[in-house]
Amino acid sequence: MKKYLMFLSFISFAYASNFMDLFNQNLNQTPAIKTDNNMQIKDINKRNLSISECDLLKNESFYITREFDNGIVIIAKAQVLDKQDKTCKAKLLDSYDLEQKSMPSIKQNLKTTDKILKDIKYQRALTISPNIAGYENMLDHELTYIHPDIFIGFLAYEDENKPDAKDFKKFCLLNDIGTLNIVLKDKTYKLDCQSFKIIQTFDTKLDFNQNQNHIYANTPYKLKIKYNEYFLNLIKQNNKEYFK
Repeated sequence: MKKYLMFLSFISFAYASNFMDLFNQNLNQTPAIKTDNNMQIKDINKRNLSISECDLLKNESFYITREFDNGIVIIAKAQVLDKQDKTCKAKLLDSYDLEQKSMPSIKQNLKTTDKILKDIKYQRALTISPNIAGYENMLDHELTYIHPDIFIGFLAYEDENKPDAKDFKKFCLLNDIGTLNIVLKDKTYKLDCQSFKIIQTFDTKLDFNQNQNHIYANTPYKLKIKYNEYFLNLIKQNNKEYFK
């Protein structure tokens, strides 16, 4: 029991230390807002909009920005509902995670002159896998990856051994993560970490015990799940339209 408590103390300290590093880094390195793309808002109907020359995937989220005399401001966040050729149909979300609570909110109707900004947080990703082979297969050198050790530390800190969508959403929000990769036996799912909607899928062939109850990490924290069955059902629960 004492060893287990020592482990929890260690992993909680490691998570807290990493979070503070990320917090300080975010304060010092504010992401630059770049809207240098060809996407244009061509039609607006209340909370729905149509985007031409759309360089986004279904279920991807994005920001809408507006130019003012003193710079560019993010005024809304939206998510792609459907895509046909190069035209996207999207819907405004109720809130966006880059808004500043200490600043006056901008309540303005959208304009076709507003610009599209890809979700900055998509540059940061979390990958969970049953083994190192599945984890390394998803690495992309253009992205920043949060190591699963930190996620395991988060679960231990929260005393959670059956992580659901809200746990992933909370972790991603704390660590500025936009995408979540869940590697399963036959397929890998790339999800928007806040909506838990499927963005892309990739075929995978992994050899592991179907009764495995842990995520690949350098820490021995066990979950009360069957890895493949549990996470597949979790994805299905949040993407019923995909599995019709």
